[in-house]
Amino acid sequence: LYTIKFEVDLEKMFVVFLLFCSAVFSVTKATAGTGKCKSGATAEATTLTLLTNCATQNCQMPIFTDYVGWATNAPGYGCGDCTTGNNVQVNTNCKTCNTENCNELVATDTFKCYNWEWDTKTTKWAKSSDETTCKKNTASAIKCNEPGSAATKTYSVLNSGCGPCASDAAENTCKDCDKELCNSAAAVAAFLLPLLAVLYALL
Repeated sequence: LYTIKFEVDLEKMFVVFLLFCSAVFSVTKATAGTGKCKSGATAEATTLTLLTNCATQNCQMPIFTDYVGWATNAPGYGCGDCTTGNNVQVNTNCKTCNTENCNELVATDTFKCYNWEWDTKTTKWAKSSDETTCKKNTASAIKCNEPGSAATKTYSVLNSGCGPCASDAAENTCKDCDKELCNSAAAVAAFLLPLLAVLYALL
């Protein structure tokens, strides 16, 4: 009698064990998911790893603006919507996409431009001695800007000299160029002085 009862209890325990394992497996599978996204701890990550167990096929990535840089508090790359984590704001510093591995790495590099300041003594714009480190998409061209001949003291130098002039800039208030540190009157002088020397020698 005891033997029969023990065998019955053992069978019940085995059934309970199987049900438990099945439940754990189901929960794990539902939690893990099959979404595929790329992962990087910070916005400035240079390499990303592939995740294949995201709960949904929504991926998040940081927002980068050409010639400005990373948005404030931009998150890293990963699974899910831009609604989790500290200081994450949808379409402000984070954006969501919903296809496999859609959160591609944003490749960036840097270059330098001069900033310009209004000189209250001469009442003219003057090149600052400080160089601005500019950030751009790797595929974008180098661009620097400076105040034009019509720029008054109320004019605001765009991005501290980084990038092209604004598309809606008033005529002659801004001019841009396409080499590093090219937005300087000194750069023009450096070109003209040797040319004048040659012309003088020919006279």
